[in-house]
Amino acid sequence: MDNQTLIFDRILRGDLRPWLDSDSDEKFASLSGDIKTTEPRFQTLYDFDFYRCFNCKTKYYRKLIINESNAYCNRIIEQISSGADTYRKGYLSEVVKKLEDLLGETNYLIHTYCFELKDIDPYTADFVSGRGYKTDTYIIQLLKTALLKVYLEIQEAFKSLIPNEEFMEIEDLYLQVLFEAIPEQIFLKRHTILKIPNTAESSAKASKLKSFKFERLATNPGALTDSMDSLKRYRFIDKRSSATDFKRIFSGQEIKNPIRWTGNDSEFHWFIHLLYTEYKFVEDVRQQQWKVAEQCFIRPDGTHFDVSKLRYLKRPRRTSDLIERAVRLMK
Repeated sequence: MDNQTLIFDRILRGDLRPWLDSDSDEKFASLSGDIKTTEPRFQTLYDFDFYRCFNCKTKYYRKLIINESNAYCNRIIEQISSGADTYRKGYLSEVVKKLEDLLGETNYLIHTYCFELKDIDPYTADFVSGRGYKTDTYIIQLLKTALLKVYLEIQEAFKSLIPNEEFMEIEDLYLQVLFEAIPEQIFLKRHTILKIPNTAESSAKASKLKSFKFERLATNPGALTDSMDSLKRYRFIDKRSSATDFKRIFSGQEIKNPIRWTGNDSEFHWFIHLLYTEYKFVEDVRQQQWKVAEQCFIRPDGTHFDVSKLRYLKRPRRTSDLIERAVRLMK
């Protein structure tokens, strides 16, 4: 296990706890210049998309935390990569446990001291009063975002070692590690990893992303018809959708006529979540379900869903039961 003292630890319980130091902004302005930028030596999955800094202290801690995120990922990914599979799995398990503990401790501080995001929203908050509290809030909330990013980056680097049922998407981290609702705004921006497909393997992977593949299509095709009828009844898909087109999006084949989703984006998010993550009625596409969904369905006006936003939407309160009822007909 990596025994180097983390800056994350020092911010949570050590000498870098932000509320211990109330020195002037001039001090932190000079300290920021002493921090050497650490660049990631791995293919990053996310970029930080956090609120703007509002004083020199938040600028200092932002640079410190982002640097530590890159340095820690660099170090852990290199250490795990150098070992045999048995060692790698054990080491990865220890790292994951460490990060989950840090996330839990960070969230405990946030709830205990009411470090609420609304108090540092640059568009609505008042930055005249309580600047010390708001500075502490900014730092601890940014630390939480950084720990989520580190978890996701390390997991992505070694996803071949992680069973599908243990692989965490960011929504799962909120629900299963932080034990809180998925927020409307997640301060990480996923970016597209550009790769040039130049092997038969990459071509094969690309072909798998044409559509979903219903695992019981050959033995129970009527289940798809029942589900489609239910979705039509509750006006989630266009009533003119044909059974042929609907079944094709569950065939694994190329899509010719996408199904028009007439519900809202949150309802579509919940439909895909239930279909792929909750009930696992379709074959695994290695966390590419939102990209596949984008190819299979379109909005009523013919436009495509925004994959970068779709995955972060919430369960629709009023209609989630109706969507689940339609999905469960695929059993």
